[in-house]
Amino acid sequence: MHASTFYLLLKEWEFRYNRGDQDLYHLLLKLPRENPLSES
Repeated sequence: MHASTFYLLLKEWEFRYNRGDQDLYHLLLKLPRENPLSES
């Protein structure tokens, strides 16, 4: 594992752990729709 990707992997584990009872597929589709990137 590269040190540069460790932080992202850790955040993914945290995300999955905190939302273990939810359907991650639908949640990951819903999050960008509700929180789009700003167009600045």
